[in-house]
Amino acid sequence: MGSPELALAAGRWREAGDGFLRQLADRSDAGAHAGLAQALWWLDDGVGCLEQREAAYRAYRRDGEDALAARAAGSLAYDSFLFGEGEAVARGWWGRAAALLEPLPQRAEHGWLAVREAELALVTGLDPEVAQVAADRARAIGRRTGDPDLTYVGLALTGLAQVTAGDVAAGVPHLDSAVAAATTGEVADLMWMGKIFCWLITACQATHDSPGPRSGAAASRSSVAGAAWTRSSPCAASSTPRSSSPAGRGRGPSSASRP
Repeated sequence: MGSPELALAAGRWREAGDGFLRQLADRSDAGAHAGLAQALWWLDDGVGCLEQREAAYRAYRRDGEDALAARAAGSLAYDSFLFGEGEAVARGWWGRAAALLEPLPQRAEHGWLAVREAELALVTGLDPEVAQVAADRARAIGRRTGDPDLTYVGLALTGLAQVTAGDVAAGVPHLDSAVAAATTGEVADLMWMGKIFCWLITACQATHDSPGPRSGAAASRSSVAGAAWTRSSPCAASSTPRSSSPAGRGRGPSSASRP
């Protein structure tokens, strides 16, 4: 049986989730909690995803891995909004991540938090200026740290922010470049690949355009991500956030930030 990490990278969400659960049956492991959260995100299990992201956050704090704890908190910031926990909870988690990263030398996690800042600026306040500044910062950190996923995600968000602000001529080429990178294998993470595609479609809808057809290796590369985000769309928060439970879980940094 393959590792759950490989199953997750290949888009086999249930297999990955089962594998991470087996790992967690023996002991609490931050990476296994984070991996299970990601599998549940794809399976559209909001309650389970947020619970496992919080468990990952606590485990990273317990282990003294503040940069990784900040990354988990950044994921909680966006996903709390996505799954219906509200803007206040999202902002609280973002602030917790920023506080953890503040004393640390710049690394990729600073860029990923900038990505979450850009996402939240677009879906909560529709503030493309804030989003573009954050996205540009993410892209610059991605280049400095040699993280191609971060670089191209930042590029795509820069393009989406520009289109949202009305600068279509500047924004669409950035989105096209990011999509080209995603479809040719330069973006490894399927979630971010799917989001890049989604942002292009969002921009095309805003400009009454349509993305061009893709064929061959590019179409094959994008098929898993494309099919998956139609079930658990990263774009969903831009319209109607989904509720993680009928009454809402009502939890945020105040109840989950302790190591």
